[in-house]
Amino acid sequence: MAGYNGFSMSNNAVEAYNKGLLPLSKITASMLKDAGIKTKKSELKILTSNGIIKHTEWHHTSCHYNCTDFYSLDDIREQLEQIESESAPLKRQLDVAWKVDGVDALTIQERCDWWESHPEYKEFRA
Repeated sequence: MAGYNGFSMSNNAVEAYNKGLLPLSKITASMLKDAGIKTKKSELKILTSNGIIKHTEWHHTSCHYNCTDFYSLDDIREQLEQIESESAPLKRQLDVAWKVDGVDALTIQERCDWWESHPEYKEFRA
């Protein structure tokens, strides 16, 4: 359904909202919790900005025709579950490496920073 709904968003963006899809900025911590997603909103921002979690759809918004990514909470949960299952063996190896290095219970950003400072683990990177 092409066209614009006033000056704020495309008709397709309105339809996406009606289907329950949301831009990341509209997803709250309580929504994540209610959907069974244990990842923090701040971590989700990192995962989406690095392309690890993919958007469900994108639509034009604002009078400047910005491209805005829309996400389904179900899609986010499924992608996180897939990442978790695929990375379990690697995670065990990395947990050992982090503990050896004296690093424990890191946030995603701290783990990314850790990667940058430890090139000797390059072969474990995706």
